[in-house]
Amino acid sequence: MQGYMFHRTTLPYLQAAAGGFPVVVLLGARQVGKTTLARAAFPHYHYADLEDPRTAERYRQDPRFELDAAPPPGLILDE
Repeated sequence: MQGYMFHRTTLPYLQAAAGGFPVVVLLGARQVGKTTLARAAFPHYHYADLEDPRTAERYRQDPRFELDAAPPPGLILDE
């Protein structure tokens, strides 16, 4: 069932929160769809997978540069 996303009633609340705050954090148990939800809510945001060793190293070396270099409109940091 890859590529399918259940209807998420939280999606508009997530988008509204992002409109009012500079940072929004999604927390939850493993494998419940946090990444899928974030990417569906913000499809035009740059996505950075921090589980990728090379990406994680870049953020460890110079996090401010990496954050500033992210293209608009926003950034999804995925642990």
